[in-house]
Amino acid sequence: MWLRIAAACLLVFCAIGAMATGEQRAPVDDATAALLRPGGQWLTFEGRADPRGALVEPVIFDDHVIAARTVYHQDWAHRTGPAGTAAGPDFDAATCQGCHIETQTGRRTGSTLRIARPAVVSDRNRYGDQLTTRYLGDGNAEARVHIETLVSYFSYADGTERQLIRPFAYADTRDGRQVPAALRTAPLLYGWGLLEAIEPEFLGHFHDPRDRNGDGISGRASMKDEVHLQSVPAALGWKASHKQLSQQIRAALHNDMGVVSDVSAREISTAELALLTDYVRNLGVPDRRPGASDRGQDLFGLTGCADCHVTAMLTRADAHPEVAEQLIWPYSDFMLHDMGPELADPGDARDAAEWRTAPLWGAGFAEQHLPERGFLHDGRARDLEEAILWHGGEAERSRIAFSQLDAHDRALLLAYVRAL
Repeated sequence: MWLRIAAACLLVFCAIGAMATGEQRAPVDDATAALLRPGGQWLTFEGRADPRGALVEPVIFDDHVIAARTVYHQDWAHRTGPAGTAAGPDFDAATCQGCHIETQTGRRTGSTLRIARPAVVSDRNRYGDQLTTRYLGDGNAEARVHIETLVSYFSYADGTERQLIRPFAYADTRDGRQVPAALRTAPLLYGWGLLEAIEPEFLGHFHDPRDRNGDGISGRASMKDEVHLQSVPAALGWKASHKQLSQQIRAALHNDMGVVSDVSAREISTAELALLTDYVRNLGVPDRRPGASDRGQDLFGLTGCADCHVTAMLTRADAHPEVAEQLIWPYSDFMLHDMGPELADPGDARDAAEWRTAPLWGAGFAEQHLPERGFLHDGRARDLEEAILWHGGEAERSRIAFSQLDAHDRALLLAYVRAL
């Protein structure tokens, strides 16, 4: 195992020198180019956007995936389950793409749905983990969510100012109470099958909750015990809440759409759940795009971005064939990091300021084609620059380093990230 990981690390170091995609990079041979494919050998697609097409779809498309696509695009609010009951009655979205707008076809909505969660323990005990805003039937929805914004300004070292917007949310509930809420947007679905398949021992290398190496970063792995009856590092979701893709999908079906997958009251069949999981597992990653430079790549490292947005990962040999034994480039260590009070959820959650490092692959592609989508866990950042300026806690040093660059170098660093 360790020989395999060491060999992968050697490949990474050899390939990193050829990663910039602008004019300054010397041509690379086919073997090196293959190593640089963000989603590995099978799940990387050419990042060209069809105005009426999805920004991400399965790369391997056969009869099985076509059947799975039907389940993914199912409108659960207008379909009865095997037991004759409809999805809901409380829900937020009727379809998967209602939250994951990067998978929408036709005319996209532009902005992603923001989910509201009770901010304090007493309200979570009363309403559960999510305050749903839609209801099937004649009654009222569980909550009506109100979002207000606070505008502030960040000043760069050169005197340039950038406006920042921070959302605050509260909900009027159907039982007549007003409760504070924390907001969530749906993470981008690029390459989630690959993330599920990351080698656990590779991830474990970045687990350093006490900062024993003294680098100022104390990321910790979110250890989950789901299917194999053993604790393994999780990589899925804003809080790295799930290791298994099927468990992540079950949670989304239940919390977002009111679709029950439990055997006792099943509203989605076992076969449909398997198809839905396979569909998401096969979603690809957009290839690198022009615009980066050697200087931008250097600045990404010098400012400390690469300390948490780790360039490459290795997938397991025993994973599904389309994702097994792949060198991938998600740009995340998938650890939970304290990102400071400005990014902390409101309320009393113990892990309020901790967030899994968001993968950067395809972020520039989404920023270009979904300009209203937003970034960070609550969608507050209108673009990638604004997302950087919200970094605090363990990432504050990187934000300061970025803010001290001149305008030209800031543009080069951002161009590098947008090309990933």
